[in-house]
Amino acid sequence: MKTEVKVWRKGEFYFVLLLFIFTLYYVVEAFSFPPMSRFFPVIVGGAALVIVTVDLLQLMIPKLGRRFRGFKGGELFKTEKEEELARALEEAKQGDTIKEEGGKAIEESPTMGIIKIFLWFVGAYLLFYFLGYLLFTMVFMFLFLKFYAHLAMRRSLAMTAGFTLFVWLAFSLFLKLDIFAGGKLF
Repeated sequence: MKTEVKVWRKGEFYFVLLLFIFTLYYVVEAFSFPPMSRFFPVIVGGAALVIVTVDLLQLMIPKLGRRFRGFKGGELFKTEKEEELARALEEAKQGDTIKEEGGKAIEESPTMGIIKIFLWFVGAYLLFYFLGYLLFTMVFMFLFLKFYAHLAMRRSLAMTAGFTLFVWLAFSLFLKLDIFAGGKLF
């Protein structure tokens, strides 16, 4: 017999509820900003509210939650080889910490994954500190897509160029910030 834990007994429910309340508060607060200044926080906060609301609903309504659990993060960046490996691992029920290297399978420890993510954060902070937001966006996005997500060179460059253009338009034209704001080298 399968018993489901009530939603109010789950810690993640309270975390998502708190996140929803904070996000809602900041979106409402953004409406008190001058018209040009509220544009960016309202758009970002509105998108965050939609995502958090969907997460809250999937926690509260189990039937809806089972539908959303079929979607996994990172599917946008998966290559065909990664998808085949993920399918094979799912069939074998071995988890997703196995990587193929030189024809043999090796297991990556969870600690190594945490260390890699920590190093990405440290690298991102240093890039932003020294280069400023626009160059940081270009360099970090390309490095992340090429070496962490293992995308092809052309796809990495195209996605980096598109995102950099978006950041440049959002920050330079709408928010009237200097292109190299925040960079210690410039």
